[in-house]
Amino acid sequence: MLERFKDINTCDLSDALDSMGILGQVHGLVPLWPGAPTLVGRALTMKLNPQAKYSTVIGTLEGIAVGQPGDVIVFDNDGRTDINTFGSIAAYCAQKQGIVGCITDGASRDVDGMQESNFPIYGRGAVTTSVRDRTGFVGYQIPIRIGGVDVNPGDIVMADVNGVVVIPAARLEEALRMAKFFREMETRVKAAVDAGGSPVEVHEKLKYDRLFADIRAEEMPEAQPTA
Repeated sequence: MLERFKDINTCDLSDALDSMGILGQVHGLVPLWPGAPTLVGRALTMKLNPQAKYSTVIGTLEGIAVGQPGDVIVFDNDGRTDINTFGSIAAYCAQKQGIVGCITDGASRDVDGMQESNFPIYGRGAVTTSVRDRTGFVGYQIPIRIGGVDVNPGDIVMADVNGVVVIPAARLEEALRMAKFFREMETRVKAAVDAGGSPVEVHEKLKYDRLFADIRAEEMPEAQPTA
């Protein structure tokens, strides 16, 4: 999966999703340790809630147990930054399962341990406070919402230094094609400016400022109607 995304970043995908009429840009989530690698994979969803009574520790481990190599754990913790969502023991077990990283709409602790094991984690910040007795586990592989974006099990998530995006699984090929178009367009603009072109004239000639929906209609007329 990572190989298919190697020449694009989350900003390219953000533009692609805009052109497709899809809200997939997650707000407020960043790498929790310096130099965390780009993360791409299928979403293994999990949800916490204060009203839930099931153990967060056991629930998380049960969710990890059904994970497949290449999956990314995606936690809905309602954006809470006062308690932990995911720690180093869970990360250790996840790595053993072949899970490649974690994205949480919340905070996490033991970030140094994840850095040492090169396990990328993205979230709202670091915290020392344990999750135990402070919230409960709702379930895994269920629809969730992070940073204002809906995530279903099996959706594709990408996270890098710019942030996090979510791609509906059924629209992956279209999103990749559009993202590569936007990346190539940037390359063409830079090359034209390097060749001595006026930035304004280059932008106008290449129609860089077209509306996203117009770009998609012109570049992919055979694609599905905009959502």
